[in-house]
Amino acid sequence: MLTDNEWNVHGAIRQATACDWPPLLPSIQNATHCSIPVFAASGKVAPPTQATNVAKAARWLLEYPPSHSKESNSPMKISLRLLLIAVLTVCGNMSHAEVILNEWNAVGTGKTLSNNADGTFGLSLGNGGNWFELLVVGSSQSSIVDMRGWSLNWTEDQEVSPGVNSAGSIQLSNDSFWSTIRRGTLLTFIETTDAATAENGLGTQVADTSTNTSFDPLAGDWHINISTRQEQAKVGGGLVSTTTNDGTPGDFSVGNDNWQLTINSPTGVVFGPAGEGIGNASGVSSTEVGKFEGLAAGATLADWLAVTPENAPYNDGTTSTFGQANSFGGNLQDLSSLQSVPEPSSLLLAPFVFGLALRRRRMPS
Repeated sequence: MLTDNEWNVHGAIRQATACDWPPLLPSIQNATHCSIPVFAASGKVAPPTQATNVAKAARWLLEYPPSHSKESNSPMKISLRLLLIAVLTVCGNMSHAEVILNEWNAVGTGKTLSNNADGTFGLSLGNGGNWFELLVVGSSQSSIVDMRGWSLNWTEDQEVSPGVNSAGSIQLSNDSFWSTIRRGTLLTFIETTDAATAENGLGTQVADTSTNTSFDPLAGDWHINISTRQEQAKVGGGLVSTTTNDGTPGDFSVGNDNWQLTINSPTGVVFGPAGEGIGNASGVSSTEVGKFEGLAAGATLADWLAVTPENAPYNDGTTSTFGQANSFGGNLQDLSSLQSVPEPSSLLLAPFVFGLALRRRRMPS
């Protein structure tokens, strides 16, 4: 049953067109409900399958011949049709999260991962300390995301004072670096610049976890790392700053007590809250990480664009992959549709072909 804050797409389209469903529409009939931000106080968005169908509905309204509709040229019908096109398009686009939570470290300070070693930290106490990882998905309109002024707000069910839980925010600066973050990028945020590691249990060593923005997709490097303490300490301001009720500036916390993250842009929520206690994610222990266990081989860009905190396959696990594609159940996260780059040969040939074209144009007739 529909609530007062929800829109019945099926009925609205039929009323606006006053015609029988054409052969194209059986695939659209699943798009029965779509919550519209303008009217819905709950702020809910259509699930991915429905979002796809309402997009089809909007296209149908544009493409279906008006002559098939009764009284299709009346001002009321035309106005309703235009309104539905705008509303359905918004509903379809609203479900696309440009950046999602990919992994978070819940390993306790004096504990190690259960039986597995992270490629960066080895089998070490704390598994690198406080860190989490984001995956840049982009949008259906652009592979570049402008993250200037974004905030990464975290909470955890761990009391820092009576009735007050641990919480804080990582604020991204307005530096131009954040204006062109590319689809497929794995962004890690870690407190320290020298996370302890262990090699085969023989002595403690140190990994360089200082800020690294080198990033070279052509060489297969899709990882950007940000050390919050390092950036906080920079005179004049760094790439990020933090605030927290559970530490000092530069600090943030990640743990196994319903830790959750909400990604915000200056205009609203991008993704979240996501983490333990949302969707399928539960039972993350102090010897595990929480992670996105998907999408496996064959994942398309459309699949990634359809991810929401509620449908995302988050789970607890003992395989940690700092700055790399997630590993789960013998599978490896398939980022190929996100991390596509032009073939080097095509990049080299482009100027040559363009030059030939100019030369042909300049030849006398």
